[in-house]
Amino acid sequence: NVICSIVFGQRFDYQDETFLNLLKMINESFQEMSTPWAQLYDMAESLLQYFPGPHLRIPKLLSRMRTFIASRVQSNAQTLDPDHPRDFIDCFLIQMQKVRAPPGS
Repeated sequence: NVICSIVFGQRFDYQDETFLNLLKMINESFQEMSTPWAQLYDMAESLLQYFPGPHLRIPKLLSRMRTFIASRVQSNAQTLDPDHPRDFIDCFLIQMQKVRAPPGS
C-alpha cells in the first residue's frame, strides 16, 4: 500500500477490489516468473510460444498488469497539473513532456 501511495498517489482500503486485483496480479506474476518454465521462456520466448505449457500464462499476466498501469497513467494524464505532481506517474509524465520539448526551451 505504501508503494501504491507513491506510484499511484492513492492508498487503498485493504478490502478494495482494485487493490486486491493488483495484489493478485503481482503475486501470480512472481509465482510464475520464479518457475523454471519462466526462466526458459525468458531465454527462448520466440520458440516456446508455440509449445503448450504453464509458461503461456506469463504474457497474459504481464498484459493484465500493463493494462492496469496504462489505465492509471491515462487517468493521470487527463488531470495532470505540471506545477503540482501528485505521484510518481505525474512526475514521469512531466519528465516525458520536458524531453519532448524542443532543445533550449
